[in-house]
Amino acid sequence: GSRIYDKQLRPTENKLVVYMSMGEGSHNYHHAFPWDYTTSYHKWYESYNLATLFILISSLVGLAYDMKRPKKDTILQYVEKKGDILEVNLIHKRHIIIRLIIGLFDWIMGCIVTSWPIWSILVIKVALGQEWWFFDCNDFIFIKYNWF
Repeated sequence: GSRIYDKQLRPTENKLVVYMSMGEGSHNYHHAFPWDYTTSYHKWYESYNLATLFILISSLVGLAYDMKRPKKDTILQYVEKKGDILEVNLIHKRHIIIRLIIGLFDWIMGCIVTSWPIWSILVIKVALGQEWWFFDCNDFIFIKYNWF
């Protein structure tokens, strides 16, 4: 992985870890800015970060509060001293359309990787010629019509 935010720290940024941990793989950023609730430089729609989206939704219903996030100037000043400022500037100056396209691709990949236990079982069931449903719909019909 890369050490974009602080080259002196051992933790790195790793996309596979981001996907497997539902968005919590921006480890170098997290150690550079441990008080940031998002654990990532990117907004939730620019990079796969299901954990941040969950926290944001929780804040909308009042379950999360006092969420801290460093200002972009603070991040850039820190990176200028300890990290790879060229890489961060490249990310920071991308057009919003490019960031959204990259984010969409990232979310698609993240959802595929995160849900691998489900689709891998489905692929195996289809390959073995078994029905791919996890449950029998007739059980639900029986419950539905036998309430009284």
